[in-house]
Amino acid sequence: MTDGVVGEQALQGTLVVAEARSSFERETIAAWAATRYPGATVTELPGTDLDQLPAHTRLIPVRVVWLPPVRNGERRVSAADVVALTNPRRPRPITQRWIGKRS
Repeated sequence: MTDGVVGEQALQGTLVVAEARSSFERETIAAWAATRYPGATVTELPGTDLDQLPAHTRLIPVRVVWLPPVRNGERRVSAADVVALTNPRRPRPITQRWIGKRS
């Protein structure tokens, strides 16, 4: 294993199980999985019957984590976020793509 990338031969039976709230999060997870686990199947948690998977299946649970912006050297939610009725840890789907382009 190099830099978290697993060889294709080791991926037989690997399933990336994603929990995504928006199309941007689904696209981001799919792109990440393609680089870290090439050839692995990517599926969403609500539509996956885990009881039906073969016992040797390797599950990779994935979710996008949103971090607040760095302000004055710290990552934290500010009073301005509360006043604006936003949560930087759970941005609205409409703003996620914009945040993703900035990062």
